[in-house]
Amino acid sequence: MAVFFIRYNLNGSSEKYEIVDKTIRSCSYNETWVHYIDNTWIIKSRLSVDEIGKRINSACEDEDAFIVVEATHKFSGWLPEEAFNYLYSKVYK
Repeated sequence: MAVFFIRYNLNGSSEKYEIVDKTIRSCSYNETWVHYIDNTWIIKSRLSVDEIGKRINSACEDEDAFIVVEATHKFSGWLPEEAFNYLYSKVYK
């Protein structure tokens, strides 16, 4: 199992964002994900980076863009304390 950082930019309606977000959530293992920043996700998944990319691509259109990167346990940033606690206790557990 691995952790992935996903970022996307869509050129479309809010409905399309809901579809892509649902697709990303469906790639996560046991609903293990963090989504505190718009269009940015960190998920734990049993899928490979390529499998996740294919699923997201199927929900996107030609003018959309996204990236899926396998993430390490080293990170820094400014998020609510509960977000970091969740990352440490659930995502990187």
